[in-house]
Amino acid sequence: MGDGSLSQDEIDALLQGADDMLSGTARVPAGEFAPAQAALSPVERESVADFLNSSMGSVMPALSGYLGKNIIIGNALVEVKSADQVRAEFPKQYVQIVVNFSGGVNGKNVILLSMNDAGVISSLMMGDDSGTPPATLTEAHQSTLQEFVSQMMSTIATQLSNKIGKGVNTTAPDLKVVQGNIEVPGTPDVVKVTYNLTIQNLINSKMYHLMNIELAGEIARGAYVPQMQQPEYRPEPAQPRTTSQVGISPVRFPPLGEGMQSIPTGNINLLLDV
Repeated sequence: MGDGSLSQDEIDALLQGADDMLSGTARVPAGEFAPAQAALSPVERESVADFLNSSMGSVMPALSGYLGKNIIIGNALVEVKSADQVRAEFPKQYVQIVVNFSGGVNGKNVILLSMNDAGVISSLMMGDDSGTPPATLTEAHQSTLQEFVSQMMSTIATQLSNKIGKGVNTTAPDLKVVQGNIEVPGTPDVVKVTYNLTIQNLINSKMYHLMNIELAGEIARGAYVPQMQQPEYRPEPAQPRTTSQVGISPVRFPPLGEGMQSIPTGNINLLLDV
């Protein structure tokens, strides 16, 4: 308005904008992604990365034995992104392997390997030292990849179980070849972990690990439980046995003087006469 005052429509628009800012629902221009909510703090993300690096370090010797070549999986980069953004980052063809956690912790893990990396790994595990990727991933190749990922997830579950003092179970790996329709574990945000993946002179690549926010939070909290506060296994105390069960009689001591032979008085007198 010409006098500098605001019309009712302008006031309503300003109020709507303030509401959007407070509620975190401000509109994002088309083609852009809203920044993920701070579901995990920087310290928590670092804690998750440290835990995963430690778990991978524990399983690498076993994986190297399967492959017949040294493998290095590490330098985990933990990010929180929107589910839509994660889907957009994987338009190509990938081998997707899903493993769920249950018991002390519930959650979903999605491992993504490029077709080339999956081919090299499966070829090595089937005894081909050259690591030449097969033309197609047969059931046998897929089975080796499932075993490969199962070892990683079982190690993570065991490490997490030790941290929280509760058993963590894993499901059998579910493998699919996907393109543009990866399974995203959770909405609206998801945790994306990027590892460096190296297998001697055959692979220098990335492996991706997606998990739901809740699972990442459990890992972060478990990693910060002080050692003295971690639950520990305590066996049930043994039931005390009664005397009748053991068959032990109480020790009895004779009264003082009992059992001592008395010396006749006459004998004492004879000694004195000598």
